[in-house]
Amino acid sequence: MGSIQNTVHYCCVFRGNRNLYVYSGGDDEIENLAALSLERIPAYHKWYFETIGKRTFGFLIEDGYVYFIIVDEGLGNSAVLHFLEHVRDEFKKMYQLIVKLEPEIHLLLDSAYPEYVRISLRQGINFNLAKHCCGANLLPDDMR
Repeated sequence: MGSIQNTVHYCCVFRGNRNLYVYSGGDDEIENLAALSLERIPAYHKWYFETIGKRTFGFLIEDGYVYFIIVDEGLGNSAVLHFLEHVRDEFKKMYQLIVKLEPEIHLLLDSAYPEYVRISLRQGINFNLAKHCCGANLLPDDMR
């Protein structure tokens, strides 16, 4: 199997019309295909694959999140599903870490900044780390 750059053309975590994480090789055509695909997420599926031309489009849909990938057709659906499950698991771990660190972030702000700056920063910091890393605080309650 080739490297990820030669096999995976696009991968993202998507929720609520927003990409929370994107891996892309920078190919405008692939990014446009991904945007069109994400506008038409298959309803009533936990996972879905479709091969068009020499590309396989894969969706793993769970808890309101869509894990989406565009890969070379030769990879095989079971390998694509396994890869998407791995992306899902790592994404959940990252969010759990952010949730655990949020109180410490507030403590650091409290000790480092004067009151007038601290109030402004605290209002904006609530999961701005998640927004910066992933686009939004969309962590479901069952992952906290």
